[in-house]
Amino acid sequence: YEGHEHIGFSFEPDSALGTVLFDRILLRQALINLIKNSIEAMHDSGTIAMATQLREDEAVIWIRDTGPGIAPDDLSAIFEPTFSRKQGGSGLGLAIVQKIVLEHGGRIECVSAPGEGAEFIIHLPTGGEETLGEDSDR
Repeated sequence: YEGHEHIGFSFEPDSALGTVLFDRILLRQALINLIKNSIEAMHDSGTIAMATQLREDEAVIWIRDTGPGIAPDDLSAIFEPTFSRKQGGSGLGLAIVQKIVLEHGGRIECVSAPGEGAEFIIHLPTGGEETLGEDSDR
């Protein structure tokens, strides 16, 4: 995403996080979908901040943007397939993100208010007892 010269990116990893088992390809796709949505919502100008944190038995990933935010009435529907407020949007991006997170035994939530950007929070279990297939990576 370095080609977006009017968007500032920051990443604050938690060094205490350690090892978490996940499917690298799927989780990467989920993060790409979230970042792409943020870029489009901000109309190629703003800030995207990412952070990770270890909380008890879960890894938490935050993605926050400085876009226009999401209307309260839309928050309950944003993960539904075909829901979109974007011109020409399919509505599949966030539905795919949620499916990937659920397949990892996690959950995702969104906190947003109009004019205050959006924050997506992914919670992934750190137990590592389940294998996610041969594409799994740490």
